[in-house]
Amino acid sequence: MPRSDVELARFVSQTVQDVGGRVLFIGSMAVNVFARPRPSNDVDLLLLMSVDELKRWIPLLQQGKLAFDPRDLFEIQEQGGHASIHDPETMTRLDVKFALTPEEQAQFIRGYPLENGMAVSGLEDTIAYKLHFNRKHDREDVEDILKMSGRQVDDPRLRELLKRLGVPFSRYQRLSKRMKQ
Repeated sequence: MPRSDVELARFVSQTVQDVGGRVLFIGSMAVNVFARPRPSNDVDLLLLMSVDELKRWIPLLQQGKLAFDPRDLFEIQEQGGHASIHDPETMTRLDVKFALTPEEQAQFIRGYPLENGMAVSGLEDTIAYKLHFNRKHDREDVEDILKMSGRQVDDPRLRELLKRLGVPFSRYQRLSKRMKQ
């Protein structure tokens, strides 16, 4: 049974790969790579897998003693949305979403590789979705990314992503300008 969030992430990633699927860690896990580590009670996952792969993945999760309703996973794979998988030992919640749209699927191409086949969402994707949700901690995450990542943001790519999400580019520009002051 996984013991820490990192071990849980490795377990989930490995089991997804074992059945032929792909996993991308998004949200706070991506922020932790690009900026300062931020505590979180959940791990957000974007999955790319077929129905057959999902059928093979569920028993592996059950063997790992994770708590979830398999029907929820099949439902969100077909209809969208997200479902939760709980690790009763660590009290960590995995928020699972399937990559159903071409834009969600493209995130796997732009993902930032880590160890053992694990990856987090790319820099621009992380910033775009944080600005899309636009909660206080999301804006703080973007500020931290801009201050600490040391990576150059691809402004044209970010502009395109924000446009697709219906987010004005000016929201990013305001935060970016504030970080440069």
